[in-house]
Amino acid sequence: MVKRIKPRVKVYPNLADLSRAAAESIIDLANDRVSRSGRFTLVLSGGSTPRELYHLLAREYREEMPWSQTHLFWGDERFVPQDHLENNFGMAYQILISRIPVPPENIHPMLTTLNSPAQAALQYEKILKDFFGWEHRTENFSTFDLVILGVGEDGHTASLFPLDLVLKENERWVAAVQAPFDYRIGNRITLTLPVLNSAKRVFFLASGEKKREIIKAVLQEEPAPSKYPAGLVNPLEEVIWFVDRKTFGEVN
Repeated sequence: MVKRIKPRVKVYPNLADLSRAAAESIIDLANDRVSRSGRFTLVLSGGSTPRELYHLLAREYREEMPWSQTHLFWGDERFVPQDHLENNFGMAYQILISRIPVPPENIHPMLTTLNSPAQAALQYEKILKDFFGWEHRTENFSTFDLVILGVGEDGHTASLFPLDLVLKENERWVAAVQAPFDYRIGNRITLTLPVLNSAKRVFFLASGEKKREIIKAVLQEEPAPSKYPAGLVNPLEEVIWFVDRKTFGEVN
């Protein structure tokens, strides 16, 4: 039976403070991983919540990150052009990537220029398996050093939505999915639970009162497995939730 990692919850007064705390934790982890292995692999999240974090990493903390040894990946993508307002890579490029000295070969976006989300998912899975040496894996095989995720009011994370059959996937690392009808962009590409759960660490970022009930439901569910996708994320070493007072209550 797979061991469940008990999440740690860190509560801050507001989004600015939780973003600063997350940035400092990322910097510490990145420098530690570079000193140990020569590189740091980071999965970026879309949505509005990580924008403040990306601003901090691009400006105030720009010189503290080992950007030349950092590889950037994405947890999910809307199948729209990179210059579309809903494109996760486009948002990260505008706020973060265009302002940091990360080598172009270290940037690994999900491509939306292919004929279909299914083709893009297959291509991204190949990129990941080649990068991490899937064919030569050992008993202690792991993927990303850190995955940044958000959570929706329905408990979804990345583009893993409740009741979707992709939640039962145990082989594919990347899948083409269809978001529920009330989401603006339906066609999406997402990392699946097998690759997320082979990462070393996951940081969830959440802000605002609208997330309060779902986060408490995700964190209080016992026993596992959760009915919410966010509760199914179980990496190898650590899960930390960075939340604000409106989301969770009292400050740590």
